[in-house]
Amino acid sequence: MIQSPVPALIGFGANLPFQGDPPELTLRRALAQLDSSPGIRLTASSSLWISRPVQAEGPDFINGVAEIRCSLAPEALMARLLEVEAQFGRVRAASETSTSSARTLDLDLIWMNGISRKGPGLILPHPRAASRAFVLAPLSELRPCLTLSDDPGAPTVEVLLAEALRRDPRSVERLERLSVRSA
Repeated sequence: MIQSPVPALIGFGANLPFQGDPPELTLRRALAQLDSSPGIRLTASSSLWISRPVQAEGPDFINGVAEIRCSLAPEALMARLLEVEAQFGRVRAASETSTSSARTLDLDLIWMNGISRKGPGLILPHPRAASRAFVLAPLSELRPCLTLSDDPGAPTVEVLLAEALRRDPRSVERLERLSVRSA
């Protein structure tokens, strides 16, 4: 446990229905589930964004980023994210190698109060967030000036997003504003 709640950023996405519900509804329900978890309080959420699968086939993904206040240690928060994924039909195989495979729910811990971790099952900040427009676009709505690196002079989220969109201008598109309370 962390003494007082700290900010954390959670990437969320889905491209398959769960029990007949469209991905957008699954994402809303997953965020509500996180918000009702002990030690986790949802404070803001980005718009929903649509993106094409990267190095995979299947329907387009619906993505976003949520900001929370959390009193859990990073490893405990990651464990809770995996529990919520499982409640919404996500099964992570030990041999899962595709980072872009079709799924009912994907929850990633992107950043947590500037904490760095490199261990099995958790790397902070998220190692691929800085290169993915489908993370950077929603993240830029919440934290455009955030840097995802400890390196002095590291580019901000808005600079990283501009670079990602220069490489592929059609990689993400805003779908809709997600109505979540803001702290």
